[in-house]
Amino acid sequence: MHYFREFLNAGEGIATNVLTDRLKMLVSEGMVIREEGSSGKGQAAYHATRKGMELLPILNAVKDWGKKYRPK
Repeated sequence: MHYFREFLNAGEGIATNVLTDRLKMLVSEGMVIREEGSSGKGQAAYHATRKGMELLPILNAVKDWGKKYRPK
């Protein structure tokens, strides 16, 4: 996923304003970069930075822990 609409569709009902705020925070913290699209439609793409990629194993470990101890 790289585009706002993709994140929105995968977000299980997340509001657009909440997603916008979260993406802005991730950009400001250097976790992702925002690249303007070349299509002229204003569609930006978001890509993880090295800093963001280094956080993935930690997030996956927390997710796995949650599946083990807090199953739905």
